[in-house]
Amino acid sequence: MRRSGALITASSALQQGREVFGVPHSIFSPGGEGVNKLIQDGAHLVTRVEDIIERLNIYMLPQHIEAKRELPANAEEESLLALLNHESKHIDEITRESGLPASSVTATLTMLQLKGLVKDMGAMHYISL
Repeated sequence: MRRSGALITASSALQQGREVFGVPHSIFSPGGEGVNKLIQDGAHLVTRVEDIIERLNIYMLPQHIEAKRELPANAEEESLLALLNHESKHIDEITRESGLPASSVTATLTMLQLKGLVKDMGAMHYISL
């Protein structure tokens, strides 16, 4: 099996727990060995568009957008969202800048993640979505 940049990237994404999708190839197609191996290793099998829509919960996108309009729900959420952008910030920096107790920052960030407004990028670094 040949290794291409795309296969290396997709394999790396799988190892990091990211969503990877693959359209299977015929077992008789040498060019399809890579994607078939990705599927074997955990990539999501795609045989129709609905497979991706269902897996990513995209059919709920209009409802998610509408819910975001009603957020933030309180002053803590509002203040933390004002501190975040697309550059990741460590939770200690967020706590320091917000002036809120660490327990409040942690709880509020968790709620914002559940609402889809904030993402934990790992190692306690957060961004707004």
